[in-house]
Amino acid sequence: MYDLRHTFASKLYAKHGDIKLVADMLGDTVATASKYYTSLESEAVKEKLIGID
Repeated sequence: MYDLRHTFASKLYAKHGDIKLVADMLGDTVATASKYYTSLESEAVKEKLIGID
């Protein structure tokens, strides 16, 4: 079940970029959702890491 939850949350975040939406859908806090369901694959995160604005 964890794999299904993780896939759902990760894809939802990738599509919408709204961690609050993900947290609300899962019944988690924003802090918990961001810890587990955001990843470095996000374009916005990549850009910040390499200094592209």
